[in-house]
Amino acid sequence: DENGIVFVGGFGDFGFLAPDSIGFLQFLSLKHLLPESEPEFTNVYRILIDGSDTYFMTTSWLARLRSGKIKIWKPTETYFFLPHLVEGRVFVEEARLGVKELIDDELMPVENMSNFSSIRRITSIDGKLALVTFNQGIFITKDGVFQPLETEADSYLKEKWTITFHQLPSGFFAIGTVKGGLVLLDKDYRLLRPLKKENGIAHNTITGICTDDEGSIWLATYNGVSRVEFPAANTLFDERLGIDGGLQKVIRHNGELYAGGRSAILKYNALSSKFEQAGSLDTLPFDILIVDGELLAATENGVF
Repeated sequence: DENGIVFVGGFGDFGFLAPDSIGFLQFLSLKHLLPESEPEFTNVYRILIDGSDTYFMTTSWLARLRSGKIKIWKPTETYFFLPHLVEGRVFVEEARLGVKELIDDELMPVENMSNFSSIRRITSIDGKLALVTFNQGIFITKDGVFQPLETEADSYLKEKWTITFHQLPSGFFAIGTVKGGLVLLDKDYRLLRPLKKENGIAHNTITGICTDDEGSIWLATYNGVSRVEFPAANTLFDERLGIDGGLQKVIRHNGELYAGGRSAILKYNALSSKFEQAGSLDTLPFDILIVDGELLAATENGVF
């Protein structure tokens, strides 16, 4: 939490870590704070931190630790599925009954989420409430109504099934799937690339995502933990970034990146993150050289 306390959820117990008299960390249970009438429970499988409040989730209750006291909420008919914390708002999904929001210490149904099944993450994208679903895609609020958020990975995510979602410090998006590894989207929701087992990660099923202070992405998978350097040391430029194939030469001049395309000299625009035509030359360049500080292009029509 904000004080550096590590909370722990386990099978039939939950609590936190604190040093003993000689400084070794030990587990201290908070189970005794539950009402005496509360029956035994199974796994505490999710913990949320909201300022000084800590929430613990099981299938049979949601518990909040505040000022040394526990308050619990129970499902009305079935069982709790996943809790979500979005900018101070707490949501919980009750199986087959939809999503509820904790408002004034009461769980209230959220009507505009009732048409969605298997919500994997409730989050905020560009300051708007968003839903990440298992196989229906991503939805974002517009005028109070959830509308599909179109990305270049829509068909891939629906086919590979989304488990988890994380917005990176760069503003890019990392999405973990059941069958398709890690999907990376840029700020404009363009697909950068999927990273799968053949690319070096431990497994194609990604159950958790977080980042470290260096910007690297850490993945919890079905077969261990993987670390992904992002952005990678190597970057692929293809037709989506203005490269139309048939390159003859790539060169850097005065800090700018140039490429000889099929019928033009291309220059990388850092603002648009794309290669664009440099000048009016519209003939095939065979070579590009730097001579006396000037950039020269040898073409079928002469040297420019």
